[in-house]
Amino acid sequence: MLDVGCGSGLVAQAVYPAVVPTGSVTGIDVDIGALNVAKRLSAANQMRINWRVCPAEHLPFADGLFDLVICQAALPHFTDQLQSLREMKRVLRNRGRLVLVVFQSLDRHPIHAALKECIAASITPEADPSFSLGSPAQLQNLLISAGFDYINIVPFSLATPYGTPDACIDQLLNEDVSIGRLRREFQNQAWPDFRSSLSEHMAEILEGVTVNGQVLVTYHVQIGLATA
Repeated sequence: MLDVGCGSGLVAQAVYPAVVPTGSVTGIDVDIGALNVAKRLSAANQMRINWRVCPAEHLPFADGLFDLVICQAALPHFTDQLQSLREMKRVLRNRGRLVLVVFQSLDRHPIHAALKECIAASITPEADPSFSLGSPAQLQNLLISAGFDYINIVPFSLATPYGTPDACIDQLLNEDVSIGRLRREFQNQAWPDFRSSLSEHMAEILEGVTVNGQVLVTYHVQIGLATA
């Protein structure tokens, strides 16, 4: 199994028990820091996973090496999405399977939209392609162009607990592509002021999704299933 754009390796480690010992698990990413986290976590859990630093557009593997390729939430961030998908198809065996997950559009994620609105009022935010492949037709056309067969696009929604409203905001900030610029822009006393205004801005929307003190953030995704 190959995890493309694996980040800190959570998906690779989740499927590991189902693959090993009869198979092997490999994860690739261009983010060395995230891969270092993945290495530490897998070592702590005694998982022998092959972590590689490389771009999705140029996978350093032989044709037909993998039975399964998974790519979760990473495709919109690749420089060349079509080439990345062609590479995933190339390294899959004949009739191997691709499982692809992308977020639906930003308007399906009002909490993230509110956060980005507040950030944009304070700084020029980093471009975030995370929600750019929300259309099922768009995703299907990419898979067809890459040469995949038996394509099925399935919508799926999942409510994820994010803790208290303050904990939720902190986690969402850390996940946002603009967090680095925000930290640089709002140093020392300026950061608490920004953080306080963000809490006020998002209080109403978070209150509407808080159950027993826990914020439930609902993610809407498209799951792309295809055969090489």
